[in-house]
Amino acid sequence: PNTAIGQKANWQCDKRATPQDASFITKPAASFFNGSNWMASVEGKETGFFLNALQVPSAEDTAVIQASGSNRMLIDDFIELDAFYFSNEVSELNLHVAT
Repeated sequence: PNTAIGQKANWQCDKRATPQDASFITKPAASFFNGSNWMASVEGKETGFFLNALQVPSAEDTAVIQASGSNRMLIDDFIELDAFYFSNEVSELNLHVAT
């Protein structure tokens, strides 16, 4: 249903008797280069989390990111992967920068 101007909408909170501060809290973005953010799999079976940054996906690996909600990932350097899947879709993104 539409909301009439000047009337409370059904998604608004009830007015509090005394004002209270509210803060939006967000988690920092997960770093691509933090090995503990990746889980290893062999032949489709998960084998456990990586322990160090030397074990993040590289040019010989397939990176899979399941998008079951909203998440952020920090990629603060160049990466090269064999394949990249996001939400069960293979990425067709190829970017070449000439210098």
